[in-house]
Amino acid sequence: MGIDVYEVSLWIDVSDGSRVAVPLGPGRCVADIWADFAGALAGLGIDVDIWEKPQEVADTTPFSENTHDGTIVAEDAQRFYQLLASVNGAFEEFRSPFFGRSGVQLWWGGFDFSVLLFNGRHMPAPDDRGYIMRYDLDAEHMSAGFWSGDENTPASFYAYLTPRPDGCESASVEPDYAGWTEAMGQWLMPYEAVRTSDEPRQAILSFLNSVYRVAIERGGWDAEAHEYVRPEPSAR
Repeated sequence: MGIDVYEVSLWIDVSDGSRVAVPLGPGRCVADIWADFAGALAGLGIDVDIWEKPQEVADTTPFSENTHDGTIVAEDAQRFYQLLASVNGAFEEFRSPFFGRSGVQLWWGGFDFSVLLFNGRHMPAPDDRGYIMRYDLDAEHMSAGFWSGDENTPASFYAYLTPRPDGCESASVEPDYAGWTEAMGQWLMPYEAVRTSDEPRQAILSFLNSVYRVAIERGGWDAEAHEYVRPEPSAR
């Protein structure tokens, strides 16, 4: 399954070669799209249990009842895709020398695009958080990413360490326009400052690498154990 931001449709591919496309716009409300999506799955003989209540957003109207939101703008979706494609290159470069579990992913709830590194150590899952966050926080890790923001916070790159190391709020991170935000418990770097910098990709890499140094210096991560050692070329 995927979303085509140029054809403005959601498509479902099946291993037998079947494909169904569901149009997303223009002017279609969420409820109509959801009904066509559910119908497409049924028509393909796919029986899945999907919770239709949005997560991590202010409007939690179930998809089947949301007749008020029909605001997709193809050009905006295309620009957002191009932005994520560019950011992905920096994220993949950052994680490539890390020897351990890592990944790049899009969180469908808040639509933040993130890169994660796990050091392999477990930690107790918090019992005062929702299901998703409770089991997101049961292992020591570094999470960083791009978030498009909301009415209170402009688009930013963010990073945090779980668990939070003592004194991390005073640690130096790069570039100089990135810094710790206590209210959110993480480092933030304004997207606009990155976008208008001379080297946006390098700004992202500097930010990620400096936060990783905090993980090593204040979080007790084993730098040597997580360093990928490139093998010698094979004889030919």
